[in-house]
Amino acid sequence: MSDLPKAKTRPASNWSAIWVLPLIALVIGGWLGWRAYSQQGLEIQVRFESGEGIQANKTEVVYKGMPVGKVKTLALDDEGNNRGVIATIEMNKDVEQYLKTNTRFWLVKPSVTLAGITGLETLVSGNYIAASPGDGEPTRKFKALSEEPPLSDAKPGLHLTLKADRLGSLNRGSPVFYKQIQVGQVKSYLLSEDQSTVEIKVYIEPTYAKLVRKQTRFWNASGISIDANLSGVKVRSESLSSIVAGGIAFATPENHKDSPPTDPSLPFRLYEDFDAAAAGLKVKVKLTDFEGLQAGRTPVMYKGIQVGSLKTLKINPDLSSANAELTLDPLAEDYLVQDTQFWVVKPSISLAGITGLEALVKGNYIAIRPGDKGTAPAREYVARAKAPPLDLRSPGLHMVLLTDNLGSLDVGSPILYKQVKVGSVQSYQFSRKNKQLVIGVHIEKEYENLVNGSTRFWNASGVTLTGGLTGGIQVKSESLAS
Repeated sequence: MSDLPKAKTRPASNWSAIWVLPLIALVIGGWLGWRAYSQQGLEIQVRFESGEGIQANKTEVVYKGMPVGKVKTLALDDEGNNRGVIATIEMNKDVEQYLKTNTRFWLVKPSVTLAGITGLETLVSGNYIAASPGDGEPTRKFKALSEEPPLSDAKPGLHLTLKADRLGSLNRGSPVFYKQIQVGQVKSYLLSEDQSTVEIKVYIEPTYAKLVRKQTRFWNASGISIDANLSGVKVRSESLSSIVAGGIAFATPENHKDSPPTDPSLPFRLYEDFDAAAAGLKVKVKLTDFEGLQAGRTPVMYKGIQVGSLKTLKINPDLSSANAELTLDPLAEDYLVQDTQFWVVKPSISLAGITGLEALVKGNYIAIRPGDKGTAPAREYVARAKAPPLDLRSPGLHMVLLTDNLGSLDVGSPILYKQVKVGSVQSYQFSRKNKQLVIGVHIEKEYENLVNGSTRFWNASGVTLTGGLTGGIQVKSESLAS
């Protein structure tokens, strides 16, 4: 028994593995506390005129579709005469750098107006508070806007100013069209400093900004335009939305498609309608014969084609003349020069025949003869009392005849060769010394070879009677017309 080994003793340890769990819990708790502190939001106060549509612990603050905060509490604002609601909002710490004095907040909720439906997404997600960062000094107190602010000028795209005589049915959000495609919208509007015009701010999306050129024309496309006359009824509208909410359309005239891009700092004129924009060149004409002319209905014609219209007609105090304002197609701009001529065309029956027969159907109208392209431009004219003689550049033979007596000749009287009409009288006037009459005539191109150095002309007007007691009476006339 004495051979058995002796037991060795050692002091008992005070450490136990059970203490590992509290240490781990302490580390996790500290990490969670630090994480909660580091991610703790920032509290701001936003004053609203009303708390309608805002709910504590539910209404979120959204920026570009992402939630960046939430309303924590609502309290009445008893300070001042205009009572409102103070919303305490916890914002994400990441947006601290954007909380400046010019940062804006506003409540977004469903709204149905003539301009359309806005805030439609809130029907599912509920009302929310939108935010728009701004500059300035850091702050924690803000005053909410009553409505969504206009688009910022810093937003990519084209920002323009239009000047109009009146606003019409335009409103914020009214669409801007190009060929009936919406390419922008109205941002805002205000009276000019002199209160004589309305300044309308519009925004064109970046994709369509290049469509606006220096010579582009804008017009009010609101409502429906109806033009009825003997030739039919014409109805024009830009779109259904423009009928209800108003709208603006624009286009560039064909002859100015290559004009340079616009300068956004220069304002455009907003025309009243499509016709004013498409025939937007203003011309003033003094008329001594204005019978049958109607502002807004009388056309301006060139060789049977309408190139403009009579916009206003004001009779002068002496009642002997009137001042007319015409609007002409931009294509005629290069031909509005000093020698351009205007006159009134109306039905006329005389011994020379019937003229202005087309005016019996469409009414009296104003005719135009363009001047030579490249000469000095003009915008004010005095109308002729009657149609001018045929243009000397027209095909055929243009001649001048001298006579002592006019007889029954008139503008339009025929020139006959073997009783076939080969030309007509274009004009007549006294010579410089007033001793003879100068008659301008035109021989049509296919007959101009009948005239040579030995050709003689005589007055074939009326009827010649010759006779005697034995030979009887002879009646001689070129034709019934003569």
